[in-house]
Amino acid sequence: MRAVEVTSGDVVILPIAPSLHARDVLCPAAAHLAAGMPLERLGRAIDRTELAEITMPRPKVERGEIRCEVIDYNRFGNIQLNVRVPDMAHARLDEVPTVEVETAAGSVEARRGRTYADFEPGEYGVIFDPRGWLTIIRGNPGNALEDLRLTVGDPVRISADLGPAT
Repeated sequence: MRAVEVTSGDVVILPIAPSLHARDVLCPAAAHLAAGMPLERLGRAIDRTELAEITMPRPKVERGEIRCEVIDYNRFGNIQLNVRVPDMAHARLDEVPTVEVETAAGSVEARRGRTYADFEPGEYGVIFDPRGWLTIIRGNPGNALEDLRLTVGDPVRISADLGPAT
């Protein structure tokens, strides 16, 4: 597989905003490639060994339980976990209405939902964010991050009593 550093003045939108790299560099490069521009015209060739590899820790998934960790949070106190939809299905937690969220600070019951608006003020909930990560939230004006006293890398246990295995 070939790789290039996208630097072509014919492609990059200047000035490049530090927080909008995709808008100013990646999207224009993809559009030019889709229109038939040769890869080599995007910029200098780079050796793939120069690229950094990003790894994400995998949760430990069992029936009725997921042991995971905090991977990010936002200014509203919503907590992203390293849990995806298939992890919830594998644990058989994809259909339960509530889950227990256990942290070093204690445990809370969190109701499953689809949007932030599904929760009453202060109510704990879990939803999948637009990028597909399971997110612990607290209905506005609550702040799950502060109340659960979590930070990136902290362990979290998501579970529900599913009864006997069949």
